[in-house]
Amino acid sequence: MKNKKNMRRFLSGFLAMLTVLSTILSPILSYAADVVPVPEEPPLYEEVKNELDADEVVKAKDLELETGSIFEVEKDFTGLEIPDEKKVKITFHEAKNEEKQDFTTDYEDTYKAVYYVEPVSGHPIYQINRKLIVKEAVVQVAESENQESVSNQEDENEAEGEEPAIGTAESEEPVQDEVNVEIPSEDEIYEEVTPTEIPVEEEPIDTPIPENPSEEVSTEEPAIDDNPDTDSTFEEITDTDPEEMPEATDDSFTDGTEKTEDADGNYQVNIVRGEEFHIELNHEDGQYQPGETVVFSGDMPQGSLIAVGTTKVQANQTENTEDLLYSEVTYHEESDKFSFEMPADDIDLSVSMDQAENGIMLLATDTPWDDATNIEANKYYYYSDGQLHPFDTVMGQGGNDSYKYVRYKAGGKTYTVNAYCMQHSMQSPPSGTTYKNMVELDEGGDDKYLRKALFYGYGGPGWGHTFNGYNVKSIMEKYGCSSETRAMQHYLVDYLYDGESGFGGALSTTAKNMLKEIKAALAKMPDPTAMKLLPGLSVNATGKETESFTWKANEAFTITIHLENGVSLVNETTGKTASGNVTVKGGEKFHLVATTANMGSLKGKYAITSNFPLDFHAMLLKLESSQDIGFGYYTDSSDLQITVDWPEEAVIEITKKDGDTGKNLAGAVYGVYSDNACTKLIAKMPPTDSNGSSRVTLTKTQDTVYLKEITAPEGYVVQASSYGVKLVVGSTTKQTVTDKEQKGNLTVYKEGEVFVGAVSDENGTSFQYEKRRQKGAVYNVYAAEDIVTAGGKTVYKKGAEVAKNLITGENGSVTVKNLPLGSYNVTEAQAPENFYNAKETKKVTISYAGQTAEAAFSETTFTNDRQKAVVQVIKKDKDTENTLSGGHFALFAAQDMKTVDGKVAVKKDALIETAITGTDGKAAFKADLPVGFSYYVKEVQAPAGYVRNEKDTYSFQFSYTNDEQAKISFSHTFVNDRVSAAISLNKKDAETKENKAQGDASLENAVYGLYARNDITHPDGKTGVIYKAGSQIGTLTTDKEGKARIENLYLGEYYIKEITPSVGYLADEHEYDLVCSDEGDLTAVVEKECTSLETVKKQPFELIKAANNGDTDAALLSGAGFSAYLVSSLVVKEDGNYDFSSAEPVVIGENGATEIFTNEKGYVKSIAIPYGTYLVRETTTPHNYKPVDDFIVRITENKPTEPQTWRVLLDKEFSAKLKIIKQDDETKKSVLIPGTEFKIYDMDHEKYVEQVTTYPTTVTHISYFTDTDGYLILPQNLKIGHYRIEEVTAPDGYTINKNYVEIQVDTNTLYQTDPVSGDAIIEVVYENHPVKGKLTVQKKGEVLSTYKNDFKYEVQNLSGAVYEVYAAEDIYTADFQKDDTGKRILEYAKGAKVAELTTDESGKADLDNLPLGEYKVVEKTAPEGFVLNEEEQKISFVYADQDTPVISQSAEFINDRQKVEVSVVKKDAENEKGLSGAEFGLYAKEDIKAGDKVLVKADELLTKAVTGEDGKAVFEQDLPFGTYYIKEITASAGYLLCDENDGETVMDGIHRAVVTPKETTQIVCTEVPGTHTFPLTLKKMDQELSEPFAVRGNMSLQGAVFELSYYMNVNGKTEDTPYHRWYFYTDADGKIAIGDSSCFLKNVYTMQDGTTLKSDELYTDADGQIFYPLGSYVLKEVVPPRYFQLKGFMCFSENADKKASVTDGLKMLIKQRANGAEAELYGSNDQKFEKLETENITVNAYDSPRKGSICLYKKDSKGFKHPLEGVIFEMKGVQTGDVYTGTTDAEGRIEWKDLIPQTYRITEIKTKEGYHLLKEEIEVTLPLEKSLEEWEKSDADLSKAVYDEVTKMYGFYDLTYHIIMQQNFLCR
Repeated sequence: MKNKKNMRRFLSGFLAMLTVLSTILSPILSYAADVVPVPEEPPLYEEVKNELDADEVVKAKDLELETGSIFEVEKDFTGLEIPDEKKVKITFHEAKNEEKQDFTTDYEDTYKAVYYVEPVSGHPIYQINRKLIVKEAVVQVAESENQESVSNQEDENEAEGEEPAIGTAESEEPVQDEVNVEIPSEDEIYEEVTPTEIPVEEEPIDTPIPENPSEEVSTEEPAIDDNPDTDSTFEEITDTDPEEMPEATDDSFTDGTEKTEDADGNYQVNIVRGEEFHIELNHEDGQYQPGETVVFSGDMPQGSLIAVGTTKVQANQTENTEDLLYSEVTYHEESDKFSFEMPADDIDLSVSMDQAENGIMLLATDTPWDDATNIEANKYYYYSDGQLHPFDTVMGQGGNDSYKYVRYKAGGKTYTVNAYCMQHSMQSPPSGTTYKNMVELDEGGDDKYLRKALFYGYGGPGWGHTFNGYNVKSIMEKYGCSSETRAMQHYLVDYLYDGESGFGGALSTTAKNMLKEIKAALAKMPDPTAMKLLPGLSVNATGKETESFTWKANEAFTITIHLENGVSLVNETTGKTASGNVTVKGGEKFHLVATTANMGSLKGKYAITSNFPLDFHAMLLKLESSQDIGFGYYTDSSDLQITVDWPEEAVIEITKKDGDTGKNLAGAVYGVYSDNACTKLIAKMPPTDSNGSSRVTLTKTQDTVYLKEITAPEGYVVQASSYGVKLVVGSTTKQTVTDKEQKGNLTVYKEGEVFVGAVSDENGTSFQYEKRRQKGAVYNVYAAEDIVTAGGKTVYKKGAEVAKNLITGENGSVTVKNLPLGSYNVTEAQAPENFYNAKETKKVTISYAGQTAEAAFSETTFTNDRQKAVVQVIKKDKDTENTLSGGHFALFAAQDMKTVDGKVAVKKDALIETAITGTDGKAAFKADLPVGFSYYVKEVQAPAGYVRNEKDTYSFQFSYTNDEQAKISFSHTFVNDRVSAAISLNKKDAETKENKAQGDASLENAVYGLYARNDITHPDGKTGVIYKAGSQIGTLTTDKEGKARIENLYLGEYYIKEITPSVGYLADEHEYDLVCSDEGDLTAVVEKECTSLETVKKQPFELIKAANNGDTDAALLSGAGFSAYLVSSLVVKEDGNYDFSSAEPVVIGENGATEIFTNEKGYVKSIAIPYGTYLVRETTTPHNYKPVDDFIVRITENKPTEPQTWRVLLDKEFSAKLKIIKQDDETKKSVLIPGTEFKIYDMDHEKYVEQVTTYPTTVTHISYFTDTDGYLILPQNLKIGHYRIEEVTAPDGYTINKNYVEIQVDTNTLYQTDPVSGDAIIEVVYENHPVKGKLTVQKKGEVLSTYKNDFKYEVQNLSGAVYEVYAAEDIYTADFQKDDTGKRILEYAKGAKVAELTTDESGKADLDNLPLGEYKVVEKTAPEGFVLNEEEQKISFVYADQDTPVISQSAEFINDRQKVEVSVVKKDAENEKGLSGAEFGLYAKEDIKAGDKVLVKADELLTKAVTGEDGKAVFEQDLPFGTYYIKEITASAGYLLCDENDGETVMDGIHRAVVTPKETTQIVCTEVPGTHTFPLTLKKMDQELSEPFAVRGNMSLQGAVFELSYYMNVNGKTEDTPYHRWYFYTDADGKIAIGDSSCFLKNVYTMQDGTTLKSDELYTDADGQIFYPLGSYVLKEVVPPRYFQLKGFMCFSENADKKASVTDGLKMLIKQRANGAEAELYGSNDQKFEKLETENITVNAYDSPRKGSICLYKKDSKGFKHPLEGVIFEMKGVQTGDVYTGTTDAEGRIEWKDLIPQTYRITEIKTKEGYHLLKEEIEVTLPLEKSLEEWEKSDADLSKAVYDEVTKMYGFYDLTYHIIMQQNFLCR
């Protein structure tokens, strides 16, 4: 009964919810309907039915459905009558009831469903409709207990879905809403109301629900926003004042329900969330008495959130919290069960996962760990399984307190704060969860409410405090939540982060209103920003004031600064000054001021306290696929303080005086230094005033400082000495200082220009003159002003003579000394010989030369001008003689031009300058020409519109005249011809874009006019207009190709327009513009082209095809095809008919179709075809009909849309003759052999075709035979039907073909029409394959088999023999075809080569597919080692019968083995005389085998031979082919054994003999010089390391280049130029093997200075082995490895004491002890050579590494000139691991020297007090290398850079690094 009642309550509440939702959503939907544009609807079926085909008409029948049934209205078209689904496309549009509500089967109703129907043919779209009637489901039940179930089902449906029943009087029970239940899905609703589950007992509904949803139901109506799934429908309460929030009145707490006490006084426990945990109550029916203990259990995991809620009205009225969380749930660990006390009301029980809370949310301890737990600073931890886990590990191990708290350490203290899961709409973090990232919530963003909630809410630093009149704690207490603040805080952050889905299922309306009120309050509360004191906590004071501070925080957050005596705080924001403990609000700006004179007594440390934490942070932990976690954290501020560095001050005052007069001097500047050498500046004093006084206030850092003059007064020399001054804090130290006045010297120089050189390039020549000093010039000096000393005394009046007759000496100068400072006039009285005197006067001022100069110096230079040349040209039009602008001329040297020193600076014909004529036709050259040379001028570019004048050249001589004439003029006039233009017209068809007319139209004789678009003017710019704009200049008439041309035009803008079109074309109305512009002065005629596109006249024609049976439309025929031919393109045959065999039909259909077809009405229309006369013929005839006669169509008008009309009749039934063509399947040609027999089988009537001929006698034919033309034609036509052609007898020479051919006699089968009889003829090709021959050639010969004292052979098959096959007679094609001369076609002419064959391993070669005939086989190439068999063999292939396809024949060839003679000749090396008596042995060089069997092993002696009188010895064995060697066993009398090297030498005295197929193999042995392989290895080493091949840092031993020089002597002399030079480079290990080519430098190596290293070719034998001849050698180093210097030594490893420098090298000899003896290697470190005894010689070469330094300067970041002393840096070599440390000196400097090249990392490990350590390492790579191009971009001084020959880079090895605000490398 209770279950039934609960279901009814749920359904009633659900209906109420839908009713209110419809009230809210209706205006929204209406509004949306007003603004969304409505697309135009298609018409109804009735309006368009006449335009539709029958299979496009869709009809709709009404459809009845049951309530609750599933019907997909958008897809289910049941009841629609669709004739053909392929012809229409149906789309559902809508289904609505009378109230315009969408279709549903939830309740009874009638809907109008509308569908759109779209025919695929393109006919109009239309709409149809029908009724969808939803009726009550009829349930068949038994008459017993299910009877009431059916009744109950009806009541439930009535309450649930039927709209009219909502307001009936039958409802007796008030509608009750379960506040905390979620709206179930549609499937869940029907699952709950199935007949088998509905209780039998029925209770009436008491309270009616009003029909009008807008009216208020009652005061007990449930709040709409209780359902979390509908929160998007309601206006959210945000950012409102508390006054605007709904008051917590009795109405606001009304749940709209009354208690449902049953007759026994029981109340119900409803499980509203958590069914998946299998919750079981101790009362199975969920019924409990008030005060009774409710016990439940289930599979609830740790971390579950359990909430017990009630809707008790009395609790709301008393404002307690039972409606929020009724009571705490008790967990019983021993039984693993939960319990709570049952109230006097129904209860909702909710269980959900929440890893942020304990399993029983209100019973968790506050801190699950103690402060002793060891954790790292600035790292976040969470608690799980009794342990701490950092957030960067895998999360979600579970545990009662997982993620509830976060712990971290900062400032030496450990903090624990609350954490919350904030997405109840998602799952809780399961085991194995990982986080994506942790982010901080910035102020003012989307999460500002969440940030504030973590600060002002429970557990936050702002908890319980009022801000802007709001207090979160007070709001919770107002709602009676003082004991559940943590739980409410959890719901608050969940709501702010995840929306109303965060409410879960355990909160009532009151709780939700409370959370919304808190959110509105948070909007008014300040944002707890990340509060900071800017610029920081440590500052320097400038004098008595610090820089300004800004307290960056909200004004609600204040700090208090605790000041010491003598210090005040100036609040720059308020303008107030205060001392002691001063409070500063957020956002205020202030600074500190020292109010005491004794600033040294100030401590400078001021504590800061605050009302709230200064560094609050709101954090968000993003998880992968579960709830995100939020928490806020902060640290205490008790340890914060401001540190101020207050200075101690003292005063220095100086007085500056003249050292001679004692006069006070202004403008002197002194510096105050900390050292006696005055290198460390402390402060720069202001310049002295008019009393000579200056003072400065200093911060005292030492007792004594030093004064030194930096800037002396104007006119005085700076004082070099310094003064020591004692500093007294609070006092002034005074000092008097003096200076002396400065005097000056005046020097006058005389210069004159001389020609010294020139720079020439493609743009011309620039002459270079050098001013050289001239002696003998005379000058006078006068005062240019009153000359007054620095002390104020006048020495010379203005204009007074100071010096006279000053003469320049040999160096071209004269000097006047000891003059007072001032201005003087110098006048030239007499010029040097041969120079022009300009009577020039110059003013010279002797100015103060600076404080460090003992005397001031001033000078002036007088320069005489050279004589100049003025060269110009004049340009004119040849015809009009008007001057022309824009002519380009070039000036050239007419002779070699030598400088004053006699060197040729400018070659003859070199370009000097170019010039351009102006509007006056003149051009002047500006080149400063040297006098005394000849020149010439010529034109290089003509003016626009003119042709260059290349014939005229103007030459002139520029010679001296006298020194009074400054310039000489040269001039010449050039004339030019104008450029003309020619225009070519190209007339094309507008459609094809080709010079070919369409149809019978023509492109010839079209007339065009040429007109001036604009005025055509003469190019001289003066003659004016030749043709007025618009005037006709000429005409162009096209030729057969549509082309025309006009010439001799002036340049200008023209246009062409057609006057008269050609035949068949419409006139081209376009005007074609042509711009004939200048194309360069070498182009005499400008060519322009114009293309005119013209439209041909066109018109379509139309046809109607019908049968001649007297009917009308019923006899119209479709599918008839027509093609058209231009009559002019057809060839007329001798019989007068047209020849269509090569005729091409024209395009008459769409998409390029040459054939058009009639439709079902017999109608067809062509496209518009071009002008012309066409013959139209029927090319495709309807099935079993004959074509109509050809007819003519003439197109003469341009009517592309108006066709010509014709009607054609046709009616004769189809039959055809059969033509069988016998064809060769290879040549694809007819077989011209008569008598091939065929039979025709009628497959329809199952019998062979018999036909009768009557001439000359009557004969009945069953078989049919081909004639000499290779075909047959049946005498009579075959009727329509299916036939098979069977071959009975094949032609001679062919095999029979039993692949019979089937044909269909039908108009669909391709056929031809007999031109005489008009009969249709169907051709069938029947192919046969000719019989072929197969040839096999077999090859045999003697092959090596055994060896015993001599070699034995036996006959075997031979591979590798090559044969040629030739035709032994004329061989013809089997088809008997003939050529143009009537002769049979040859396959192969007699003697023609047919093929070439090579025998395989079996000795065979096959040749297939040979035509029948006679052939001959000839051996071309015998196998290696065999004599060619010249015998010919003939083979014949003769036809057997039609069943034998291949004739096989063979030929066998046997060859003789080739014999060889091997001999050796012994000669005297000097006179070439043959030597007798020398015995030689013949040896096998390699194993001699017979197959796989070894007959003779390598190096086995085969036979011996002794030389005769001629020096020749012959070996008499029958040798097989192979490689042998001959060794001299016994020398001729008086001779040494042969050690000759013939290029094939194996070892001394051994000669290789290769026995190949030739008659004789002969070896000649003579005496030759000895050689050596030079087994020397060079090892490159670091001179500072003892370990071989060891390197350090970035250094490398690879790439060093060594030179081996060869001298053609054996006495060790190496002073002359070597005969050969070879270069080698070290490999990655630093090695070189001189006898190996792997390290040989093959390419040219270019050095920095341009020197190239190029190796000569090495000596090698035939095997590529390197050898070295007798002689002297030097091995030295020319290029060091990377980062090494060419400084070091070399030595032999076996004689290390004797060393040679790497640049001088080691000397070696290769020589013999005696003639014929073996060559030996000798080495020397000096002039003495010693034999190198070891088998492998090693040379060690040592180089010194190139080292550098790194210098570091540490300076104050706020003052570049303030060095920091005492800072410690550590530098570590990245590659070597070497560690260096250093401390900055007084200049802030550290320098590390002797550093090897590598990368270094520098770290600051200790800094000066009050400064921050550098956070980042400084990485420096030594050396700093770049390419030349890169350095040039940075303007680096490469004079100090080192060029590396290996890397081709420039590197700086000494680096300086300044650590200031920006890191910067300086190269020094």
